[in-house]
Amino acid sequence: MEYLKAFIIGGILCAIGQIFIDKTKLTPGRILVLYVVAGVVLADRLTLPLWSVAVGFVLAMVAAWWWRTQRRGG
Repeated sequence: MEYLKAFIIGGILCAIGQIFIDKTKLTPGRILVLYVVAGVVLADRLTLPLWSVAVGFVLAMVAAWWWRTQRRGG
């Protein structure tokens, strides 16, 4: 029963990710970052200060922006 539950929840997460890809300009890498940050917030919200998660998220977005601008040539 646990496998079925994990399969259904995983399928729902994949469907949400596919909707993000189809309806927005988010790349799969950014969606992955959003999922990881959401997992950290949901799993460790009592032991990990929220500001540290926010700093990590901002750093990931800045790194993605920098990489995109370098790839385009400035």
